[in-house]
Amino acid sequence: MAQVQPNTSVVAASDNGATVVTFLPPSSLPVLRFQPAAQPRALKDEVEELIRLWRHSKHKPPFTTGELVVIAHVLSDLKPQRLKEIHYKILSTLAYYNRRALLAFTDQFDAEASASYDSEEKSQLGHILPGLYEAARDFEHPLNCVDEFDPSHDTDVCENKYTMCAKAARIYLRDRLEPLRQGYFDFMGLPAELREKIYKMLLVYPRPGLTLADNAREPIHRNVRLGLWSRTDLEIPAHISDTEVPENEFAVGSLTKTLAVLVVSKQVRQEALPVFYGRNTFNFGSLRSLDRALELLSHETVKDIRDLRIVVNRKRMGDPLPQLKKLRSFEALRKLTLTVPRDSAFWNHICIYDDENRAATPSELSKLKRVTELNEIIALTKRAKHVEFRGDGFLGNYIRQKIGQPAKTQ
Repeated sequence: MAQVQPNTSVVAASDNGATVVTFLPPSSLPVLRFQPAAQPRALKDEVEELIRLWRHSKHKPPFTTGELVVIAHVLSDLKPQRLKEIHYKILSTLAYYNRRALLAFTDQFDAEASASYDSEEKSQLGHILPGLYEAARDFEHPLNCVDEFDPSHDTDVCENKYTMCAKAARIYLRDRLEPLRQGYFDFMGLPAELREKIYKMLLVYPRPGLTLADNAREPIHRNVRLGLWSRTDLEIPAHISDTEVPENEFAVGSLTKTLAVLVVSKQVRQEALPVFYGRNTFNFGSLRSLDRALELLSHETVKDIRDLRIVVNRKRMGDPLPQLKKLRSFEALRKLTLTVPRDSAFWNHICIYDDENRAATPSELSKLKRVTELNEIIALTKRAKHVEFRGDGFLGNYIRQKIGQPAKTQ
């Protein structure tokens, strides 16, 4: 593994035009030359050697929960397993976690035997391995569900079986298995087309792209707000009602980390930023989510976005969404997809008492004239080169009428 050590300490990660200083390699470090990779040893042998010192140690091993999941899977010969089997393998392999699990188990029995035991109290069985079940929904983790994925239903991480390939496992453990090489690599010396290919590998996500959702899927107990529907290209189904608006299956790490490559140099920033914003599809689970995201983006960045999907809904009417004015910066939007669910907040705004099982009257529709965020969406729809509507909420025909398209037959 190469280590890049710049001789400056100036770092600027802002998305609002902050100056980024070019990092120059220090003369004290050698240029890393191409070295043919040695034939790798059997991965299981390398992992056995990696954990040898920790098998019987009373001290906590230095591995992350994600690494432990991979280690356990490799030791089990990469056979398909449920997460509880992977959990058991970790606890039975490493003495530190084994002792903690036994202690938690005996503490729970001791508590239950107490005369003052209250079954409503919190269990003594805490999480010995925090984040174990979240690993199944981490986009960067090599775990792969062997069961067929149905994006229209919640995925039960407890029931599914998972596996991974040896190459993906080795890559995930590379920091543990490969020695660090001191030196620098002349990345900017590569042809421009190779640099662009590397940017795509780093920064472009599978379709339908990055989603900022309003809610997380169960049974994961943390919010998977920024994430993906799938690890591979997949089209999301149409959504009928507000309760069926898509949520994320896989969590994506902090974009600050993802976009760290932008601080390497001004030239890298100029080359990589259009790849990230121009080649990804960006999905927003509500107008409020879109408003929050636009608050963090500059007008120049917004101009680079080419493919945008918006769920035209919000939780409460009346709350200001001032950042939607930045939608005027979308001058070259290639594709706009609007999801218009039934029984949205907009329907409740114009018709308080009825479910959306009929067409809105002209009198009811007139109430939308004062909804400023809809005016911004309509203006954006007029500028987009291609517009697609998903769902059958009344707003679909309302927006079609405003942009001169024929109404869809209900």
